[in-house]
Amino acid sequence: MIAVFIVFIAVSVAMLYAIWFVPQNGKMLSLPEQIGASCFIMLFLGFGVWGVYSYYIYVPAPIKPHHLADKIIVWYDADKDGKVRLKRETSVIRCESDISCRVYGRSELFNKADADRDSLVTLQELTTLVATFDKDKDGKIDYVTEMKIFSKQYPQYSSNGFRKDGIRFKKEPLVE
Repeated sequence: MIAVFIVFIAVSVAMLYAIWFVPQNGKMLSLPEQIGASCFIMLFLGFGVWGVYSYYIYVPAPIKPHHLADKIIVWYDADKDGKVRLKRETSVIRCESDISCRVYGRSELFNKADADRDSLVTLQELTTLVATFDKDKDGKIDYVTEMKIFSKQYPQYSSNGFRKDGIRFKKEPLVE
């Protein structure tokens, strides 16, 4: 994937050089033509730079276990009462198109978090479980190390299974 972004950058820089310094049919482009073409090419250059930045340089800020647990509760709580009911909410269907759907089981995290075995997972119970992934005990889940462990064990809670970014961009799931 990174090769695509590097190609965008290389081709864009080469085209910008050609627009500004290489004569076209024996004459240089006029200033308005150079500016117009440069603006168009800058879109592709920006896309390439953004791709390299987001893929290799950008690291999301650490998140507190309470905030991650809150996002998971909000995301998977069908009746929006602040609790996840295990008997009713055991899987999520994610459809990318009319013919391609995936079903993600989600009972394993919630079963593990349900300390009092009442089939209701509260924010406090889930926060306690998520806090176990904080290996350096600094009160935050670091995306570089600790979130990778969480994502590997429970991929449907930190990403939608199709991208590696956080849960903030997911669409609303359908609950069976």
